[in-house]
Amino acid sequence: MYNQDFNLENALCVQEQIRLELLVSEKWPDNIWYPAEGSIEEYQIQRIRDVLLQEYGDIEVSYYYVVLKTQSWETDITYRGRLSELESLWLLDDLRDSPSAIYPDSKEWCIVTNYDSEVTYIGGTRELIKSLTSLDQCDIYEIEPKQAK
Repeated sequence: MYNQDFNLENALCVQEQIRLELLVSEKWPDNIWYPAEGSIEEYQIQRIRDVLLQEYGDIEVSYYYVVLKTQSWETDITYRGRLSELESLWLLDDLRDSPSAIYPDSKEWCIVTNYDSEVTYIGGTRELIKSLTSLDQCDIYEIEPKQAK
């Protein structure tokens, strides 16, 4: 792709040459991006969204993006839209990855990810959590709150 010979002996050198070339050309390719640590994968958020659609319908929600998930890194961004419009956000140039939070005005449920965390938190009714924990190919676990004494 970058017209460089690659083997294990010269991997670090080639990586540095490509990095410098990208810095000079100011063309960081879209296919090179940091791993999704602290961000839910697109196929998983789609599956969770589909459960939310079944439970609540195509309601209006807020899609919140922390500054590090924006292209400019200048300010957080919140979009308002329907649950069914999630995928359209992935096409916007000013955003990266999945939203940091998704929630309705009613606050009946929420989904929160964080770049400093290895997990995504989902709050909602017991029925919703039960539906989500039964999803195939999604590692979702119920956490019981401690009782206040």
